[in-house]
Amino acid sequence: MCTRIFNSHNQAFPVTARNMDWFSDLSSYLYTFTAGESKTGLSKASCALNNISPEHCLNWTSNYASISTMMGDDTLGYGTVDGMNSQGLTVNSLFDSYATYNGYQSDNAAPVLSALRWPQFVLDSFDCVAQAVNYFESHELQLITEKVPDGSELDCLLHLTLSDTSGDSAIIEVVAGKCHIYHDKNYTIATNQPSYTEQLNMTQYWQYQWGLTEPKNNHPVYTAPGGSSSTQRFERASFYLAFSQEAETAAAALSQTRSLVSLCLAPPKFNPQHSARASSTIWCNLSEHSQLRYYYLNTLTMTTPWLSLAEDIHICQRVAMVSVSKDETINHVYSGDLNSQLSSCADPFKA
Repeated sequence: MCTRIFNSHNQAFPVTARNMDWFSDLSSYLYTFTAGESKTGLSKASCALNNISPEHCLNWTSNYASISTMMGDDTLGYGTVDGMNSQGLTVNSLFDSYATYNGYQSDNAAPVLSALRWPQFVLDSFDCVAQAVNYFESHELQLITEKVPDGSELDCLLHLTLSDTSGDSAIIEVVAGKCHIYHDKNYTIATNQPSYTEQLNMTQYWQYQWGLTEPKNNHPVYTAPGGSSSTQRFERASFYLAFSQEAETAAAALSQTRSLVSLCLAPPKFNPQHSARASSTIWCNLSEHSQLRYYYLNTLTMTTPWLSLAEDIHICQRVAMVSVSKDETINHVYSGDLNSQLSSCADPFKA
């Protein structure tokens, strides 16, 4: 039950925050990817499993370097969850159980792209939200699901949120296999459900209650619901962002955004219904667009590690943040600049 907040009150220091909520531990890495690398929309193993010819897959060459949070491992495969590229474009992928992906259609000439690789394609290919939106409005793709690389056998059903240094924002949902795009700088909050159309309807209602619309509510109610549902988190995030004043420095904007997304955090072991699959916040990502700094905050380590895109990225490297095996979960404890912790590795999406 994830939450994304794009804080662009001070347009000089925009920051995007995202809580990653999940019902189990996830193996996760921070990767640095270089520009100029050839990549493909589906692995050879997945092509064989789905009876798809590799020639039908989308192929691209990365235009930009990026830092990405990747989930999975060498056995289960990998998927990009979040990231920021060297132009300051940030992509966050949120689980969307309402998404409707079509299966592979052999008679469709549109190239195939896995949902697990979709966020990385955006990071590799576009320098801003508007450029990405233009591409998805004018190009047809066969977006297909794969299993979430966590051993759960869940289909990977995603929608994407995009934000950039100019303060622009977009949400891309998948409806009947097609990209349904919401593009506006005011679309700053997003959660898993309901559809973004319904999230905008909720915004209209609450903006009136808070006295922020015309005609004006002369008796505003300055309140927002508690609770952990997607709608409650959306409303709560919207409330606190709407009434937050502009931060005056980059450091203040970062701290403000971290505090805002913390208000939507589900604490470890939170399980009011005693469910076998109860989600809680396992990490938070923060993207400082203008500073080109990307943070990964593990809920269980209480530290603040980060990587910077201001430094040249020449090779594919990674550092393990959480390592999950059948015997144990290791939450690696890092703080500060992680560059010294990076090790060279193969690009898992390489063509």
